[in-house]
Amino acid sequence: MNERLVSDRSPYVPLDVFLPGKSGSFESLLDTGFEGDVVIPESFAADADPSDEYRRYRLADGSRTWGAVYFGTIRLGALGTFPARIVALGDECLIGLRVADRFKITLDHGRELVVEP
Repeated sequence: MNERLVSDRSPYVPLDVFLPGKSGSFESLLDTGFEGDVVIPESFAADADPSDEYRRYRLADGSRTWGAVYFGTIRLGALGTFPARIVALGDECLIGLRVADRFKITLDHGRELVVEP
């Protein structure tokens, strides 16, 4: 069976996030400029269990900031559930290269995004 995830909201992908003490679903931007796993909005993590660590990050504009890091899991539809470092930072959900590199991703002329194993 060839499972795949198709999003008609390219470059966004539906993503389920599981933190210690909290879970949620997001439309997540595929961000090839982010080398990590996943970023979630800080507001979502505000009432989750305490983070596992804090790390310093460089943002796209060159500035630096601290982000709370959770060791959790993510689910990409029928493609499965995977362990991930989930960073609470900013106000948007992002999928980075450490997740994207696990899959074949096709951007079809801005109409759809297809994720396959």
